[in-house]
Amino acid sequence: MDNNVGNEEEKVPVESSGATNKPSKKQAYLDYMRSRMGESYGEDEDSVYSDMLDYRQKNDESQERMTEILSKDPRLAQSCIYIYAIENA
Repeated sequence: MDNNVGNEEEKVPVESSGATNKPSKKQAYLDYMRSRMGESYGEDEDSVYSDMLDYRQKNDESQERMTEILSKDPRLAQSCIYIYAIENA
């Protein structure tokens, strides 16, 4: 199949997959973080992984704390579920 459109003198290439030049997930992440943290973010790859690790550890600690709080008083958990249901109805 010919992926060009037009006559022999004036053929225009046509992309068969429709794909565009999207940045990789890594580049999209770095672009996002640079917009928030400054252009020098990500120059040192170890600092990027350190930041991600710190974030995950804080998230894990918060999740453990929330689990502890909700298990102490099931009424609080029920209230959270009720609020969530109302907001997502």
